[in-house]
Amino acid sequence: QLQFATSGSMGFSLAVNEPPSLILLDVMIPGMGGFEICRLLKAEPTLKDIPVVFVTGLIDSDSEKDGLALGAADYITKPVKVGIVRQRIRNLLERERLRKELEAQRDLLRSALFERQEAEKMVRMLSVAVEQSPASVVITDLDANVLYVNPRFTECSGYTAAEAIGQNPRIFKSGQTPPHVYRQMWDKLVHGDAWKGTFKNKRKNGQLFWEEAHIAGVKDAAGKITHYVAVKLDISQRKQAEDEIRIAAIAFSTQSGMVITDATGLILRVNPAFTRITGYTKAE
Repeated sequence: QLQFATSGSMGFSLAVNEPPSLILLDVMIPGMGGFEICRLLKAEPTLKDIPVVFVTGLIDSDSEKDGLALGAADYITKPVKVGIVRQRIRNLLERERLRKELEAQRDLLRSALFERQEAEKMVRMLSVAVEQSPASVVITDLDANVLYVNPRFTECSGYTAAEAIGQNPRIFKSGQTPPHVYRQMWDKLVHGDAWKGTFKNKRKNGQLFWEEAHIAGVKDAAGKITHYVAVKLDISQRKQAEDEIRIAAIAFSTQSGMVITDATGLILRVNPAFTRITGYTKAE
């Protein structure tokens, strides 16, 4: 597809409005000279990479040298050999096509690099958030083997990362969580659903504690689960408070005497019915 200009200003205007793939330029074009037009083209950011080929009757070496020095891709003197000129133009157009492809690939690489840098920045930010999280975070493979634990996990369970990694979470079992809880959990997880529930687990030192766990599968780009992530909170104090409230509610509602003791038998609490029946005050 060709466009023709009969003056320098007209040619420059055409190039600006619709940048071409290649420009054939006569040195002796009416009005603005060919060399001046070439300078303007090379100074214009949107046009500077377009190949300019001088086609001229000026056959002196100085003119050819000046034209090439301005950034022209080729300098063809008249009378032209049409077959040779066509092939040189084809070569230049092919070179320009390849240059644009390389530019497009470069832009894609830059974009991919930027996205990767942004992703790495996000990963670092998430990593810091997980490391400093007040909740325990555990990542396992599909066989539930521990791959990662955060510092809060160690504070809560007593197990270091080195001791926990490679282990199965069953090492935390106390035997006091009903089996149906685990069945419900795995039924949810293997079907790709998240699960939330509570465990009564055991610390490394043997102490029992309550954990509220939020567990979900991590999926790859194809939607296949590759890992499981558990975020767990120690709710032992909350459970204790709930038990105390429940016991108090029962104690104050029953007409029977009630005594709460510690493991050694030391009385910790009595209800009003107890004081009425025995005659002992609460303080006594």
